[in-house]
Order: sequence, then C-alpha cells, then structure tokens
Amino acid sequence: MPWARFGDNIATYPDLLEIRALAEADDRLMLEALGFLTVCATLSAGHKTDYLTNYGTALQVAGPRADALIGVLVAVGLVTPVAPIAGRKSGFIIRADSDFIHVRTRDELEAEKANRQGRRSDRLKREIRLRDGDNCRWCGIVVHWSGTAKSGRHAEVDHLDLDPKVEATPENTVVACKTCNGTRGQDPEKWAREHELLPPPPRPLYGRETAQYLQRQFPDRHIVQTHRSDETSPVAAAADPARQQAVRPAAPDRAEDMAREVDEPAPKPQPNLGQPRRADGTGSPGTGRDGTGMEGKGRAGPDRSGAGGAVAKGGPPRKRRGKRGGRGRRQ
Repeated sequence: MPWARFGDNIATYPDLLEIRALAEADDRLMLEALGFLTVCATLSAGHKTDYLTNYGTALQVAGPRADALIGVLVAVGLVTPVAPIAGRKSGFIIRADSDFIHVRTRDELEAEKANRQGRRSDRLKREIRLRDGDNCRWCGIVVHWSGTAKSGRHAEVDHLDLDPKVEATPENTVVACKTCNGTRGQDPEKWAREHELLPPPPRPLYGRETAQYLQRQFPDRHIVQTHRSDETSPVAAAADPARQQAVRPAAPDRAEDMAREVDEPAPKPQPNLGQPRRADGTGSPGTGRDGTGMEGKGRAGPDRSGAGGAVAKGGPPRKRRGKRGGRGRRQ
C-alpha cells in the first residue's frame, strides 16, 4: 500500500529551519514551504513517482508561488531540481530521509506484493503450519485460520525480514496472530527490542482444521488433531508464564447436564400468602377494578357507568360533540 510518512520532528528539522536565515525569509515562509513540500510528497506517494514532483504538480499545489517556494527549498537542500527536458521545467526530487519524509517507492511496493502473494501460497503455508502448529510464535495464543479476518486471533504469516525485497521462505516466516503481526509492522525495530520470538514447538498442536489441511497436503503422513481450538499452547506457557492468556472454557457436556436435571427434584410451588385471589380463579392478584386498570373507564355494567358507558348517571345519554370531544360544528 503506498504511503508517505513524515517524521515526528519535521517542523524542527535542521535544514528546514535554515529557511529562516535566508534574506527574503519572513515569519510565514518556512511554514509555507513545509506545507507545499508535504503536499507534494503525498502526491508523489499516491502516484508512485519515487519522490519526483513534476513542475505541473507544483503549479497545481502552489500556483504563482511555485517558483519562489521551489527556489527556497533548493537553497536549503531539501529538494534537488531536475534538468529541463526540451526547454521545459521538469520539477524536483524530494530528499529521502526517514526522520524528515519517507515515501514508499515503486520497487518496495512491487516487492511487498510479491511477498504477499508468496505468503498466501500453499507451498509456504503448509511448511510453517506443520512446524509451528496453531500457536502464534510471538505470544503463544491459539490462532484461527478460518472465520473473520478482523479478529485479533486470526492467523497470519509473518515475514521476519525487515527488507520487503527479500523473498518469503519457511526459514524467515512464522505463524502469528493478527494482533502481533499488525503491531510489529507499525514499528519493527521497537518490537524487536521489546519482544522475543518463541522457539518452534517440539510437538506442535494442531486443531481440527489444521490437521485436516496438513493431511491433504501430506497424504503420506498420519496427522491427527492434538488439541481443542480453545486451548492455549503449553509451550508458550512454559516459556513465559506472563504470556498465558485467558481462554473461555469449553461448554460442559450436554449429557452431564441432562443427568443432573434428572437427579435434581423439581422446585415446589410457593403458596400464595397474603395476596387476594381473583374472581376468575387464576390465583393471580388483581387490580380490584373492572380489568382495564383504570377505575370507571371500562365497559358500563348493570351497576356502574364509566365515562365511556352508554348511560350517564342522572340523565339521558350524552352525545359526543365534534371530533375528540370538542365543540360541534355550527349548522
């Protein structure tokens, strides 16, 4: 994937600060030149031009200020002008420095693509799965080769060599979980200082899926499942107790649950103490009203008349006046 990375201290990069010492410099010139340079580097990464910015791109970014900004950056050595071609300006090349600006080149991207395709090949996968089993060689957690790839326990092939141009082989690749592989890829040097690669297990642990996969790849061998998919590698636990990770226990056997249900007597119903019984004989405590939950709002009976009844107390039937009880329309 193409990207451009800028150093944490890019705003105080020594050669960039030299802009302030130029005769024509003012308080805004250094920040203007830095913004122009970062945009050009981003476009160079996106279009895979390997630090090259042509003159047309510079005009698109800076407009009439392009020539002045290019001259300032050339004066402090942050860009190198390209010789004109057929009398036309050809732009400039940005300085490549990991502490300042780093752009992934086309060769790096092609090498990464080839390695990614190589790591997906069955020839490589079967060798490292046979050697490492179903455990991450960094943290020892049990990994899953199928299912969602968004899970942190999803299995991946980790290329140990920091140079992406080096071909992936069983000797420089290991089984890793998605969490370890992703974190290591962000800063491989820091990861190497803080983590140690676990040795290959003497007796790899194979889940059902891996055992079936390896049996198809190596039909002359007898490979069987040696652990459940929710177990943690004892090799990792023995190497470093701090690496042990909590795993949800497997569900108990259903046969044991059924036997336990048969042996245990059913709970006896509790008597209904101190609660009035309803007239319908259900034994459920009622509201003491007519079943609507609102006194006087139910259907009118022989000895009661609610607001919704047909007969109002002490007079003739009441008529509804208009919509929603409002005033009636004038005739």
